[in-house]
Parts: sequence; structure tokens; C-alpha cells
Amino acid sequence: MKIQYWSRNNKEDDIDKLITSFGNHFWIRERQWFVRCDWNPEPTSSYICLYTLPYAFDHFDTHTALIRSKSTSPKENDYWLYDHVRNLHYDYSLTNNSALSRACFSKIHYLSIELPSSGNIWPTLSTFIHLNSLDVFILNDELNAYNQLQMFLDRAPNLYSLKLTWVFYYGSKLSLPELALFKNSSVSVRRLDLYGYTKHKDWQWFNRQQCIVLCNSPLGIHCEVLRIKVEHPMDVLELVYSMPHLRALNVQIMDDEHNVPGFKPHPTDDELLQFLQHSLDYTCIVTRNQFDSRNIQLWIR
Repeated sequence: MKIQYWSRNNKEDDIDKLITSFGNHFWIRERQWFVRCDWNPEPTSSYICLYTLPYAFDHFDTHTALIRSKSTSPKENDYWLYDHVRNLHYDYSLTNNSALSRACFSKIHYLSIELPSSGNIWPTLSTFIHLNSLDVFILNDELNAYNQLQMFLDRAPNLYSLKLTWVFYYGSKLSLPELALFKNSSVSVRRLDLYGYTKHKDWQWFNRQQCIVLCNSPLGIHCEVLRIKVEHPMDVLELVYSMPHLRALNVQIMDDEHNVPGFKPHPTDDELLQFLQHSLDYTCIVTRNQFDSRNIQLWIR
């Protein structure tokens, strides 16, 4: 149960009262139910999460490195195995001093994480044998982020989908062609989502050179399903003809004159789609997404 806390009272005192209300004879002796409360101690944060132990839900959000935690369990070190959790958002700034650093997630199927992580993430994320989908936010293109990413890829033999979002802040000197991503490899990843690439809060687009490098990268060579934003229609042709295993492509093109939310051109007026269909001959089926016409979909035979 998540609680919005806006009181001007001392937050920790109120948390103690909440925890104590579940520590009586009825809850502990008769029901044998223990609860844990996680909260953000920052005065501006309203986040409080109360749940029974062991944790029984399939989603968990570490929320912030500042999280504190208390429970009614007589042994505070008990019930830190969250083996019901399948979907996890892990805050990159969690350290060994965080209350949640004791938690262990052993059956994660979907993981969202920001890299590089400042703490030791491996005791918390003990195994990746079940991990199928990984959503990574690369902060400022730091080399250590790609080293940590490779460690994830090496430990996740069943990982199918990899989504990457780059966030470049002011002062970052690196540009997309220099991304160490092109050196990362995986034996199992077949779906790449590269839509998210921002610099100074502006969305960026892959150019021809970057597409060529992607096509020849270990991840690009094995990719079967790709989401990406490119600058020109010719970049689409490069991807289709140079990625040997590609069978589905979802792409936005900067040069697309119909790249406007909510606008859907008539097929006879859609010069871009006609160009792609003509250039690719019968190797592809090309359509626009019916819900968002900016997205062009290609199915490759």
C-alpha cells in the first residue's frame, strides 16, 4: 500500500506510530503477520510504502537511494528475499548504506536500471537466469556504464530484449559515434530498442555513419527486431540490407515531412512510404503505425 504523506509532523515519529499499530498481539501472535514500511525521509517527499512480509507482489521500485525501512519482524534481517518480484526498477545511486541494499531479487524477468551504478549491485541482483528484458538508462555516456552493461549481458543467458536510453547532460564531450555500446555483445539479445537518445533534453537521431557502425557491431549483427530513429530514408535501407538477421524494423525518420503527432497521410500522398517500398522491392512490407503515423514499420521477408 502506497501512502501520500503531506503532514507537517515529524515523519519518522508518524512512521513509528504506523509500525507500532501492526505490532500488537492480534497481528503478531494470532495472525503471525509482519509488515515493513519503506519511506523517503526527505521533507519534500510524500513517499511511504507499507506491505506485508514476505513481499508478495510482482513489481518493486527502489524509488531512491534515500529509502529507509522498518518492520515488525522480531529479526530485522529476515524477509529480505523478494522472490515474488518479476519487474524491478533499481535506482543507480543505491549504496551499501541504503536500507534496501539488504534486499535480494532472485527471479527478475524485467529490470530497469540506471548506469553506471555507484554501489555494489551484484548481491542485490543475485542471478539473471530469468531476465528476459533489460531497460538501461546510460547517464552521460560514461565508459564505466558500458562495462557494467557488459557484466549484465554476460550474466543473462536468456535476455531477449535490450532497451537503451542515453541521457547527455551539459558538459558531455562524447557524441553517439563514440558510444562504447557498439563493442558490447550478447549471446541471446535479439531485440534492440534505441529510440531513447537525448542530448541537453533534445531527441537525437542516428546518422548514416552511426547506422553503419551499428550494423557491424556484435549486437547489430544478431539483432532481429529493432526500434530506432534515423536522419534519412537512406539510413533505413542501410539497416535493412546490412543487418543479416533483421526481420522487423520500427523507425522514425527526421526527414519525414509527416513526422507530426496525430497526422496520418493518405497512402497515395505518402512519398516516403512509396520510396521505401520501391527501393526495397518485395523484400519488405512497409506501413505506418495506425496509432502514431510517425512510426514506420517494416516487416522483412
